[in-house]
Amino acid sequence: MYKEDSDKLIVEYKNKNPMELIDLATSMSSISREFSKRFHAESYGAKLYVREVRNGSTIIELVPVVIGQLPILIEHYKTIITFVEQTIIVVNWLLGKEDKPEHITREGLNNITNIVEPIAKDVGSQINIGSYNDNSRINNITINYTESNAIQNRATKELEILKEPIVGLHEKVLLHWVQAKNDIKSNAGDKAKIESITNKSVKAIFDKKDLKQTMLYDEPHPFSKAYLVDVKVETINNNPTVYKIIKLHEIIDVED
Repeated sequence: MYKEDSDKLIVEYKNKNPMELIDLATSMSSISREFSKRFHAESYGAKLYVREVRNGSTIIELVPVVIGQLPILIEHYKTIITFVEQTIIVVNWLLGKEDKPEHITREGLNNITNIVEPIAKDVGSQINIGSYNDNSRINNITINYTESNAIQNRATKELEILKEPIVGLHEKVLLHWVQAKNDIKSNAGDKAKIESITNKSVKAIFDKKDLKQTMLYDEPHPFSKAYLVDVKVETINNNPTVYKIIKLHEIIDVED
């Protein structure tokens, strides 16, 4: 549910040239992923929804919504304002203006890289990300073409620093199914993605049969869920080849 005076996030892409649709979609989905990553617990699972697309360059108004909950649950947490404040801190750090904030992750660095991608490709363009309440702007950040490229270059270097060996145990990573065979006795044909490891689909096997039962057969719609799991990764030429699912921590609803 949503009220007119609720907090909202307005993202404006002031492009000089037409944007590639995939770049815009990836940028917006990365904003959504970053919001959900930071505030899943605090906001009762609130997700960003498009409320309005305005005339202009590309102006998109987003609001946090908890389906089936009262708006007051969202308003009390001021998640939109905090989200923009934290984004400003991360951007300023990547531009060399502030010290490194806590809890920087590979996923967060990939998200900020994707968010500014349409601007990094378009000389003279910029993106404005602002939080608003009752149509009054609370805070805002503007990132131009030069800054977008600087952010991506610094993020790439930081990703190399954070790079961990792929092979071995990865704890509490988010897995979603790409395909699964309807045979509880067989692991053939089961493939999954863990985007914090690789964007490629990888063969998945289970340490115990009851894990497959829980993750694929007890769930009526397993492809609309994400699974927080511990996995052991096996590689060939440093490329993930097999995920062995060791433990399931949580099942999370995801948007279609």
